[in-house]
Amino acid sequence: MIVKAWPSLDDMLGYEGISSALEEAALTLIGTDATHLVIGARHADERLLATLAETDARFVLALDDPRMAVADILAETGAEFCAVTRAVANSCPLLTRFSSLPGALTIVGQGGDSDAAAAVSAMARHLRIIINESEAADIVDELAATGLTHSGTASRDWSSCIAEPGKSMVEGALTAYARSFAGGAVDRIIWTRDLFIVASDPSKRPNDVLDVSHVSGGDRFLIYGPYIRVPPGLWSARVILGVS
Repeated sequence: MIVKAWPSLDDMLGYEGISSALEEAALTLIGTDATHLVIGARHADERLLATLAETDARFVLALDDPRMAVADILAETGAEFCAVTRAVANSCPLLTRFSSLPGALTIVGQGGDSDAAAAVSAMARHLRIIINESEAADIVDELAATGLTHSGTASRDWSSCIAEPGKSMVEGALTAYARSFAGGAVDRIIWTRDLFIVASDPSKRPNDVLDVSHVSGGDRFLIYGPYIRVPPGLWSARVILGVS
């Protein structure tokens, strides 16, 4: 059996296109003689959604507060706030559509952590794998021995793990998704200026005053980005600019 997380965090944090989960599964199986493959897909895509819908395949959808995901990735990689926030925000829009598929078993972080053995048993039943309570408890212990434990969303405060100014960026981009995963709706998404890129110097963010005195000779642009998807639907955008 092969178990892998896809895509890698390096690929998620970059700006290059990410291959589909189905392509990754096919390439992995072609390159090995394994009879079973388990993929933890960090970045869902439309092709995977369509295939699961067409085949009524059973799968597990694990949801947690995306703001906590940012804190976890920052702690693991030390990457830039903007890149991590963008990567997590891009993984969120499709997830609620996956949860509506008939083959989905949705486990929300806090609920799954309240009784890990029960969560393992529920996943096994859903995937038609026969195990008893003792075997489920053994699986939890084996995972704990490798460091795969979870302290529980209820006991973790994402805001205490993220310093300003990143906290405002994360809250604006991801709070709507956190509410959605808890049963609410995705309503207002705020992209702070930190998520955008200065056109004259792609290594900089528009955190300070931009000098536009050199901009002349027709149409020009000052900033671009943030390359973040939103859920399908009708959206209205409000852009706030300060000009002196």
